[in-house]
Amino acid sequence: MGTRRYGLVAALMLATAAGCGKTADDPSALMDGPLDADQAVIASVVVALEQLGGRVNWEETEGGAGDPEMEVSFSGKPIGDPELRAIIQQLKKHEQFRYLDLSHTAVTDEGLKGLKELPNLRTLLLSHTAVTDAALKDLTQVDSLDLSDTGVTDEGVRELKTHKELKWLRLDNTKVTAAALDDIKATLSDCKITP
Repeated sequence: MGTRRYGLVAALMLATAAGCGKTADDPSALMDGPLDADQAVIASVVVALEQLGGRVNWEETEGGAGDPEMEVSFSGKPIGDPELRAIIQQLKKHEQFRYLDLSHTAVTDEGLKGLKELPNLRTLLLSHTAVTDAALKDLTQVDSLDLSDTGVTDEGVRELKTHKELKWLRLDNTKVTAAALDDIKATLSDCKITP
């Protein structure tokens, strides 16, 4: 665990250094020694994601057991489907990237199809995007999903009823009717659904 933590701190240091004009070509200049292969992958992905305009944070898992989870946010950034493809290519390089915030961006249903390539993605925030029902069938791996202020309707909610792994679902300010909301709440009784 300590090595993993050290590697993530190193990755974040490298990402910060990249923003200061330094490069990740010589990570030993920022640490006591070279990165192992896993740390090097994380560091290169963090640097690439930040160059694309993202923010990368990490947090320990509950109780400190297991690998920390990397949180990647592009919220409010001027990204659309072409940029999302580049982001996905980076996220595919390491399984610790499980949280992606695309809220307030220009991503569409078409761009979200690529998220199928991220089997470890667990949390996806899509509020205030152009996402519609069409994107939902491809998001089976996520267990936390924010669809507030999107074009999702009752049809999309019917699709989500089959996603038994959902633990948290936000549907504020969508076109979902009260009847469909009651239906999904009854079907996914272990899922916290708002409104």
